[in-house]
Amino acid sequence: MIEIWAAMLVTAVVAFVIAAVATRRERLRMHHHDRRGERHSHLVS
Repeated sequence: MIEIWAAMLVTAVVAFVIAAVATRRERLRMHHHDRRGERHSHLVS
């Protein structure tokens, strides 16, 4: 039982972190949606 609970906890934490990072990136993209940012993204990609 302990192993199952530990696995569930780790999975939940990882999913939460991924969601938080994705939301943070979207917010930054919305706030810094300018020509300089677009040019920088094009150069990187």
